Amino acid sequence: MPGTIRKRYAGSYTVIVDLGRDPGTGKRRQLWRSVKGTKKDAERLLVELLHERDTGLERPVGRQTVGQYLERWLEDYVASSVAPSTASRYVGIVRKRLIPAFGSVELTQLRPQQIQTFYGRLQRDGGRADGRSDGLSANTVFRIHRYSTERSCMPSAGNSWRATRPMLCNRRRQRGASC
Repeated sequence: MPGTIRKRYAGSYTVIVDLGRDPGTGKRRQLWRSVKGTKKDAERLLVELLHERDTGLERPVGRQTVGQYLERWLEDYVASSVAPSTASRYVGIVRKRLIPAFGSVELTQLRPQQIQTFYGRLQRDGGRADGRSDGLSANTVFRIHRYSTERSCMPSAGNSWRATRPMLCNRRRQRGASC
């Protein structure tokens, strides 16, 4: 059975999702989440968790920070899977922009609104390499967005790219670029 809902007491349920067997140890893996509310709330969470499991978006376990997650992603994926020039670009964006902005936030606590605010700040204030005081272009912010959410990391931020992409695409279209 892929998922189960257990009633704990009045207004509280436990949602259990089967994640299959651990390839290294062969032990069964499960994801347990508590829900305070109605059974419908528990059913909604079960559907969401099953969808995340089936699409490969597993929620992080434990108290891992965004900074820890990004550093591990750079070591595990970037170092061995992309060209050296691409790896250099990823490392620069992650260490210069993303870790200073989100590094201390728990991965499970990162929300789309925090990312949206970060993008707005980049376009307003920027922190440009050429020393100019104006913000980054919409195209540069879009690249940072693409590297941070679509390609790599932070998928647990509530699929934040869906929330932020319209804002970025609208600004790029105003300049004549397509998304």
